Amino acid sequence: MVRLIIWAFVGVPSLRQIYSYISDPHCKRIGHQTFLSLVVLLTELIVIVKFGEGEFPNPMPHNIRVGLAAFLAIYGAGLALIMLRTRGSGGSSGTGSGSATPNAGSPVKKVQ
Repeated sequence: MVRLIIWAFVGVPSLRQIYSYISDPHCKRIGHQTFLSLVVLLTELIVIVKFGEGEFPNPMPHNIRVGLAAFLAIYGAGLALIMLRTRGSGGSSGTGSGSATPNAGSPVKKVQ
């Protein structure tokens, strides 16, 4: 339960950065929080695969495996199409700062 709560707090800024990257044509990069979340997720997956052997002795039914593979293929293809269409519709013509934060390119006054 604690991991679920931590993932909820980690996921909010990651989703914000992904949304900003997809929807803002001036945004050139995904933020650091998204990459950190991805690394933590992959680390958890590696630990689960390593220590979860023998946890489920019965194999996954064939119809579930086919349905899951079809869902992941359709979802991945849709995500790729959205990313390509978003990046191709003016992403290179902007004058953005290249950061995932909206006001990263604004001038900052020095306080003395």
